[in-house]
Amino acid sequence: MSEVRRILVAVLGDPAAANLPDDTPLLSGGLGLESATVVRLLAAVHAETGVDVADEDLDLDSLATIGSLDAYVAGRAVRPAGNPVPGRRVGRRMRIGFVGAGNVGGTLAGLLAAAGHDVVVSNSRGPETLAGLVRRLGPKARAATTTEAAEAGDVVVVAVPVGAYPELPAEPFAGKIVVDAGNYYPRRDGRIAELDSGRMTSAGLLADRLPAARVLKAFNTINSGRLRERCDPTAPARDRLAIPMAGDDAAAKAVLTDLIDQIGLTAVDAGSLAESWRQEPGSPVYGAEVDADQATALLAQARR
Repeated sequence: MSEVRRILVAVLGDPAAANLPDDTPLLSGGLGLESATVVRLLAAVHAETGVDVADEDLDLDSLATIGSLDAYVAGRAVRPAGNPVPGRRVGRRMRIGFVGAGNVGGTLAGLLAAAGHDVVVSNSRGPETLAGLVRRLGPKARAATTTEAAEAGDVVVVAVPVGAYPELPAEPFAGKIVVDAGNYYPRRDGRIAELDSGRMTSAGLLADRLPAARVLKAFNTINSGRLRERCDPTAPARDRLAIPMAGDDAAAKAVLTDLIDQIGLTAVDAGSLAESWRQEPGSPVYGAEVDADQATALLAQARR
């Protein structure tokens, strides 16, 4: 029985749910579920599998039927961490904090835990809701509050909606390397005048909120499923998926470049934080699965 079907049986309290056809609709009432039950089902899927089906990069077609949700979760469930992947270069052990543990944050946490780093994951709902993800990440992971994750990390990955940036507490991020993995989507985040006008980038908005942090922009150009699939620590750097990285702190960029290399990707310097618009949604490199040379060319083609 698949994970989704096992969870569905538990939520409905009906063993017969295990035998429902793959094309049984979820969203159109095919199961006769009340909206509150659907919410419980999706929350249980997240807790048990580590896949956040409310995350920003979710294609809603993935929620249409039992079969499509099954396939979506099977392709994105976090691989348990153990020893570093054979052939993976091992760098200095670090503590990586995650503010936001949905598809993007959870995927990166899994990749970095598998590379031997300690990861501390957090979300807006509290550490107790991350038990399933922590189990899947393995002994290198623990759950915490947002403040605790920021305080614990040598590097802190922020993977929450841009609209939530004003809610982040500035003090715990002071002095930390902070990686902004988010994107501005007005339909989700609401209209933000500074971003709509082009006066500021979303990473700049985060840097304003966290003035003592060393903010970089990275991991925002590819969805979590493809990110996991394209990591290859055994491949030459020139053949790996490129990850554009923007920021003003050269030392912080060097640290992130090394982490990106350890998980089997290649960092490409996209310039200063003010130039991070070159990798935002709508830019040529956004969504492009390319190598370093191709990414460099696409970044240069970006126009505002």
